[in-house]
Amino acid sequence: KHTLRLMSVGEVDASASVEIISPDGVYVPVEIGEISLNAREVTDIDLSGVDFGSKTFALKINATNEIVASVLSEVKSGSISDFTWSAPSRSFNTVNFNIYGLEPVMSFVGERIILSISWRDRQGRGNSELIRGDEIVNWRVPPNARLMTINSTNPVVAAMSWKSGDGVARLGIAPSTNLESATKPVADIAVIQPRG
Repeated sequence: KHTLRLMSVGEVDASASVEIISPDGVYVPVEIGEISLNAREVTDIDLSGVDFGSKTFALKINATNEIVASVLSEVKSGSISDFTWSAPSRSFNTVNFNIYGLEPVMSFVGERIILSISWRDRQGRGNSELIRGDEIVNWRVPPNARLMTINSTNPVVAAMSWKSGDGVARLGIAPSTNLESATKPVADIAVIQPRG
């Protein structure tokens, strides 16, 4: 079960449309083709009536004003009962990381996907693979992979997802140069100790 959560962050109402990108094709279901969003009000949209197929999919959301969005996915399979939140991913051309032997499915989304993926296994042996596709490509990380480098000819967005006996997980892939920042808090003792 999937639930799309949207909110218009501005002072005015917005509208959004959602496009589904899957290995079976790209389409816009009628129920999410035009979504009205009230300003600063969270809107949850139940996606259980939408057929995503059995493969990993992506959502492309267009809006008339600035919005925030996420997808809550609930999984019940055998002894597994878990959930995961998916948030937007940033595009990249090159990214490096250590996968430490995990074997997730990586999903790459872009208009034209041409990727060179190289990795080292736990014995230090190098391997590589060239991946091509349109719109979305899913690729399973080989067993015992450690250090990985992904180079893309065109900007892509990507995420890793996996399901195990412990539950489900989803993690967006982004270069570490995309650092987050926040404003420095203002300290005022008057918040705790009123001025006399």
